[in-house]
This record gives sequence, C-alpha cells and structure tokens, in this order.
Amino acid sequence: MRPLNSTAWAALALLAVAAAPVTPGAPPPGAASGAAGAGLRLEVDERGKLSRSIAAVTSDGAAGGKLTVHKPAGATVRRAFMAIASTGYTGTPLTDPITVDGKQVAMMNEVATGIGSYNYFTEITDLVRTKIDKAPAGGVSFVVAEPQPDLVDGEIVVVILNDPAVRADRSVSILYGATGPAGDEYQVSLAAPIDKSDPDTRLELSLGISYSFQSGGARQDSTVEVDGKRLTGTAGGADDGAPHDGALITAGGEGDSADHELYDLKPFVADGDRSIAVRTANPSHDDNLLLATLTTSPPVTGVTTGSGTGTAYVGVGDSATTGFSIPACQEDRVAAAYGCVGDPPVMPYPERIAKADGRYADEHRAVIWGYTLHEAVADANAGSNAKGSWTPQLLQAEHATRLVTVSLGAEDMRWSDVTYWFAQCAAFASASSGAEPSCQDVARKRAESMRPEVRAMMSRLDVAKRNGATVAIVQYYNPYNTSDCTPLSAIEQIVTGQLNRVLGEEAAKHGFLVVPPAPKFAGHGAGAKDSYVFGSDCDVAGVPSAAAFNLGWPPSFDTPTGRAFDPYPNDKGAQAQADQILGRLHAGVDK
Repeated sequence: MRPLNSTAWAALALLAVAAAPVTPGAPPPGAASGAAGAGLRLEVDERGKLSRSIAAVTSDGAAGGKLTVHKPAGATVRRAFMAIASTGYTGTPLTDPITVDGKQVAMMNEVATGIGSYNYFTEITDLVRTKIDKAPAGGVSFVVAEPQPDLVDGEIVVVILNDPAVRADRSVSILYGATGPAGDEYQVSLAAPIDKSDPDTRLELSLGISYSFQSGGARQDSTVEVDGKRLTGTAGGADDGAPHDGALITAGGEGDSADHELYDLKPFVADGDRSIAVRTANPSHDDNLLLATLTTSPPVTGVTTGSGTGTAYVGVGDSATTGFSIPACQEDRVAAAYGCVGDPPVMPYPERIAKADGRYADEHRAVIWGYTLHEAVADANAGSNAKGSWTPQLLQAEHATRLVTVSLGAEDMRWSDVTYWFAQCAAFASASSGAEPSCQDVARKRAESMRPEVRAMMSRLDVAKRNGATVAIVQYYNPYNTSDCTPLSAIEQIVTGQLNRVLGEEAAKHGFLVVPPAPKFAGHGAGAKDSYVFGSDCDVAGVPSAAAFNLGWPPSFDTPTGRAFDPYPNDKGAQAQADQILGRLHAGVDK
C-alpha cells in the first residue's frame, strides 16, 4: 500500500479537526502520545565578535508568512539555521519542503516528539546570506511558506552575525531536539568567571516552543530554572503565530522579553561563577520545546546536556526534614535554601535514602525550616517563594522521575505549639474523661480546615506520578511517645492522629504511598533513654510557663534546670524515618 503524502495527511487532519474540535495545543479526544523526546542536544556553537537575530513565523495560507530578522549596522552573516515544528498529534513526518523566498529548505535532522509530531533543523546560510549582507541596518524580511499549513505549527530562524559593534568575544550556542519526558538540563561552562558589573557581560537564553496555547483559561506552560531558582513558569503560547493548531509557535527574539521566551540570566547567577545550570520542563507533557539558544559573554567552553530524565528523587518537607535542631537553626530563608544558615547537625532522611538505595542517588532536597503546607501551595501557585529566590518545593517535585517524599502539614496543624494544645486539652491531659471529645473536636476541626490545601498539594504531586515517580506521603510521629511524657503524649497522639488521617485519606485518592513513621518512634520520644528526637525532657509542669516567655515552639522553658523541648529528629530519628520509608518502598510498592 502506498503511504499517504503530506497533502493527504493535511486533508485527514482537517476532517479530524472539523469532527472533534478541541482546545488548541491539547491532545484530541482519544489521542495517544508516542515515544517521548530524547531531549535537546548541542548542535551549533559559534564564537567571536558576534550578535544574533532570532525570529519565528507561521504560514496560515498559500501566500506564506513574513519573517523579519534584525541586522546591526555593518554586520554580516556568519551562519543561519531554521527549526521547523510539525503540528502536534498529526502523526506523520513532513514530505513537502518549507520555502524561504521561494527557495526550498532541506528537511533535515528529523526528531520525533512525544506528542505525535516531528521537528527538523537545517542550515539555511546560503538561502539568506546575500539578502541580509546587502541590506541596510534594520529589519530584513523573508516570505516563509508552508505547503500544508495545517500540518506545520511554524518555523524559527536563528541568524548568527559577525558584528563590528561587539567589543568582547561572545558565543552563540544552539540546542535542538525534543524536550524529554521530565525536562532537560544543561550545564553551561564559561571561559571566565561571571562579572555582572562588566557592561560586556551577556547571559541570555531564548526558547523556541510549539503546540502551546495560553488563552481563555488554558495554561500550557513550560518552566525554566537557573541554578535552582525559578526563572519562569509560563513559557510558551503562540506569540509568533495564531491561536489555533497549525500556528502555535513562539520564540524569544528581538523586541521580546519575559515572558516571551527571551530571558536574561544575570539576576539568577552569582559573580565569580564559571558555570550555569539550566533546567527546562513542560509539566503538562503536551508542548514541544524544540530549541534553546544561549548567547553569552564570557563565551561558552562547553555545554553538557542531561539525559532528559529529570531528577530521580526529590525530598519535600518542613523542619522535620532539614536535619536541624532548635538551637542549631539560625533561621534565614533568603540566604539559606533550607531556611537555616550553615550545615545541620544531623543528616536528614532524604539524604539517607539516597545513600542507602542507588535508585534514588540522584537526589534533590527541597526542604525549608518552619515551612507550612499553606506556604507550599501559595508559593507554587505564585511561581516563586515569598521569601528567597528558591524554586518552590512543589514545583521542584514536578521534576522527579523515581521518588518524591513529602513531609508537610505539621506547622499548619500547630503541631509545634505545645502551649496552644495544652490549653485546648488541659482537662483531658489531667485525666478528666469528659474533656476528651472537646480535645478531639478541636484537632479534627483544625485538620479539616487544612483539607483544601492538602488536596491542592496532592494535585500538584500528580505531575511527578505521571513522570513515573512514586509519591510517598510521610505522616507525622508523636515526639512525646514515652512513658515519662504521658500527658503530652496523649495530647500529641490526638493532634498527629487527626493530621495523619487527612493526609492519608487524600493520598489514597491519588494512589500515593502512605508512610507512617509512628511504629519506629514508639517509646523513643523526648525524655526516653533512647530518644529519637533532640528534646531531652518533657516535664509537663513547665508547659504553662512557656507562654510567659512567648517562645512559641518549642517550649524550651529557659529555666535554670535547662529543660529542653525539641521535637525534631536526632540522628537516630532521621535514620528511623529513612528506614520506615525504605521499608515501605522495598515491600514492592515502588516500581
């Protein structure tokens, strides 16, 4: 049977669209994605006194579309390239060539994407050099025509120019391909340390994206991180095309700025650095990020690209996952990624998991001292942390491909505010059975008030699950679980019980793994001979006095006897957390 050519496929595509209209840039009903892209790879790396012009275009009719590049005064073309993106879910390679001013472009370097489309990358220097070199400074326009416009989202052109106005060496590096299933990583090495005060320093990233739509409530976004900090969460759209399939194209070029896919990296790097880590991802897995162009001075000496597999393991959490104790934490969320300055006295459980099991050795810890579930959800929705420039925890979790562990919710529950719960449950703590329902009711009401944000967190974690990661919701232990802490232990059992109930119920709805550390901590609370927490005593007589000192948590009562309440896990506690999580994973739940 003779295969269909592009013209026949275009007719079929039009029939499919007419029969079942869908949101632009979204999979048609019943569509299945193909094998995911293998990631972007370095294709071009030019160095010298260079500038570059980047432009994108789509052709909605036989007459073609106008693509305009910018020529600086006296500049001449060194090299020029075109990237072409076919329309998502059309499912066939292109056979009829694109033309530039009537001249055919060779359809080379074909790459299959994960959304039923194909990308192409071709050098077009001979097609554009003469016209650009002869033109005066300013815009130079070309007509780009697509024989079957419905089969092609658009084209992106990068022109590298020898520019007499450029004083210092620059490099223009082009990465091409199809974004990996959980994103791509680039380690960019520079020829000299970054000096942001130098007027010649230029650190610029341009992205080329197709089959993305951002209008009418549709949010098909790609994310970019630079050195672990969120650069943008809204890359994409049809800024250089039109709002329908067959015209969804955007690229960062002249006149563009964030968020039109052209980004200045200088605010996100430090003076003295000689490398930059860039990570891109598309959480919805239905956009096509096909091109990244780096223009840098100092010049690039090498670009190492990741495998497109993301980070195997991301650990998300609050104070109980940082490894710090109360006295050891000098809190500063702006200066310190984990919310405490310096190194923790204890290795936290995410790092223990990574060391114990090679499947999770590629680990990234995204934890913050005192962080609440409310903050985690709000920061993820905002795309940046309210304090500090670090990428929000739940957005970092989107990159996980093997495991996510989550310990959030204790601070929202006021788990750390012993004076509050002692006041709520004092009668019950004094063995008055009639007060027990009241204590339970207060704890239940508070836990239920958290449920909407617990649900929002779980929905965000679904992205990691779609990557193939196991999502483990780590419940909370009772830090006073010892016979010496009977009143506080009974109160805390109610508090953690209600919190763990809500976490467990919502995790089950998403098919997440629930890990209860309580069995490991039984009998090892504050004051125990073999304590798993930093706290060394739990004399309930001191609790009321804590309010007078206005210490909040912990009620380390500053009395001459040196009593110390600190619920966070010590070395044995962190190991118990890790052992409990690994035990659940090794029980056959993990893939």
